[in-house]
Amino acid sequence: MFRSIGTWVVQLVHDWTNDFLSWLAIYGSFIAAFLIIVVIALGLHLVWRILPARWPLLVLAVAGLIVWGVLGNPVETITGWISPHSPAPWESVDAFYYPDKSNLRVSLETHDVGGLAQCRTWANSAAKQNDPRLERGDYHCGVGYLYAQGSLNSYRLTVR
Repeated sequence: MFRSIGTWVVQLVHDWTNDFLSWLAIYGSFIAAFLIIVVIALGLHLVWRILPARWPLLVLAVAGLIVWGVLGNPVETITGWISPHSPAPWESVDAFYYPDKSNLRVSLETHDVGGLAQCRTWANSAAKQNDPRLERGDYHCGVGYLYAQGSLNSYRLTVR
């Protein structure tokens, strides 16, 4: 009787831990972005309360945020703050394999492979027939597609 209850409790804790870690992996970056926005808002509020000329400062702060939103790329900037060296949960990862690393014009590619581990797995499987140890070829993982200029794709990060 006690053994089955203990096993049930362990299984329940294990399931909840896995569910929580999955939830945290998906929504943790959103929570971090929200907390960054809250800290910026609190900082602006404190500065606004301390300085005697409040309205000009508030107008400048709001105008600065509007200019940043129009001319800059706030989503890319915040993504860079949250995940500077890896893909954020909402970013796609594209895989590129080059059979000859001295000629990058010839490539095999696939889009939205999932993550960096899946990109590396795909590149190794693409190289398996002709270059299993990637001695002649090379690969790159493009994280966070930004735009294309002709046949050249631009990404927030390019990782091996």
